[in-house]
Amino acid sequence: MTVSVWQELAADRAAATHDLVVIGAGIVGSYAASLLVQTGRDVALVDAHFPAWGASGCNAGFVLLGMRYRYPEAIERLGRAAAREVWTLTAENVRRMRDLARQYAVEYEDCGATLLAVDEQEAGELRAAARLLQEDGFDVEYVERDPLGRGFLGALIQPRDFAVQPAALTQALARASGATRYDEDEVFEIRREGSALVVRARQTTIRCGGVLLATNVYTSILFPFLRPLMEPIRNQVLLTDPLPPLLDRMGYAEHGYHYFRQLRDGRMLVGGGRHRFPQQEATFADEVTPNIQELLARWLGRYFPETARVGVSRRWAGIDGLTPDGLPLVGCLPSEPAVVYAIGFGGHGNSMGLVAAERAVELLLRGIDPGVFSIHRLG
Repeated sequence: MTVSVWQELAADRAAATHDLVVIGAGIVGSYAASLLVQTGRDVALVDAHFPAWGASGCNAGFVLLGMRYRYPEAIERLGRAAAREVWTLTAENVRRMRDLARQYAVEYEDCGATLLAVDEQEAGELRAAARLLQEDGFDVEYVERDPLGRGFLGALIQPRDFAVQPAALTQALARASGATRYDEDEVFEIRREGSALVVRARQTTIRCGGVLLATNVYTSILFPFLRPLMEPIRNQVLLTDPLPPLLDRMGYAEHGYHYFRQLRDGRMLVGGGRHRFPQQEATFADEVTPNIQELLARWLGRYFPETARVGVSRRWAGIDGLTPDGLPLVGCLPSEPAVVYAIGFGGHGNSMGLVAAERAVELLLRGIDPGVFSIHRLG
């Protein structure tokens, strides 16, 4: 992300002017750009690489009700009213993501999500979560059995959740946003010059009236004051070769630290495991490691022994931004209210990205407080 004086002086940098600039063409930035264009603004959508290059293209494609913490823990941390609001927002986000997948003819599966207990303690926690969620009007069910028949001890079923091809949806949003695209154009500086903001990137210098940052954890590299509020967390994934049909829903287990689904082509996806090596996985390094990959293979083999008969077709990693309470951060730079950010999704950008983008747009255009997502909640 650093740029030497020689690189800056040697660059044949183009100049452009737009009303607003969105930096980061993931699901959040692409959606935000489309919202801003709909207001009649001339918008630039800038990415260091290309749409869905980061977390939006490296996740498992789960679109889920809820957040990082189970509902009882979220109530304890946030209070019941705030927890209910967060779950309500994610339910709306799930609905909108499905609508967008249909609108752009992106592959998705209405498979529902199953949160699975690996021991009696987790079964009790899921049972309690289901009861509280039902009390607050959410469509969930707890079953005192393993709906997959794989040795789990109970399950919380969220029938409205679904799985999507996340990179395809993000790229469709970016294409249809109506924004002027600047791909492969890493931003290294934003500064004010008189009445304008100047966004300086590798290939282009853009003058504008406002900026929306949607670069997730990488925003803390550009603005170090965010580093204490958001840490990089690597998530790793393993994908097997094709297998006969084994399951028709996606699953979470061990408090979400393991997640899995079978793709339409028969390949089994499993991700997670970072809780076993927390210091190692607190990194910006976008690479897989033998210990996590072996852990994923063993975990998958324990519950789906059929996978031991096939090879691995792909391994990958993605970097998320994790905040202290698991909620995204929406706010503006302390010294520059015309620079707004929506970042720190902790692996749940598919569940909260659209509603967070809407609140960031409202903050940028109208100064409306982002509420439960506001950075000010962290003091």
